[in-house]
Amino acid sequence: EDCECAYIHDLWFQQYIKSDTHPWHVHSANFTGVYYLQFPEGSSTTQVIDHSKKTFDIDAKEGDIIVFPSFFIHRSPPIEHDVVKTIISFNIDFCDVSF
Repeated sequence: EDCECAYIHDLWFQQYIKSDTHPWHVHSANFTGVYYLQFPEGSSTTQVIDHSKKTFDIDAKEGDIIVFPSFFIHRSPPIEHDVVKTIISFNIDFCDVSF
């Protein structure tokens, strides 16, 4: 297995406070990543609908990076507590992959 390059693009951050949410959506890259920079107890994690149409919560804690296929439908559910959640997200494409 070999990969000639990995191209990270569309890098951004988001902050959420009580009642903030990010609706269901997808991305156009190969994979999407989320770094949980500020993720206090009481924050909501990322929810994903996978290829089998199963919805699940990502098990993450502050400092974790998660990566999943960009075509998985995902969202950030509403923050229910008086906390601040900060994430850094990015899209990544791999090129010239061989097996």
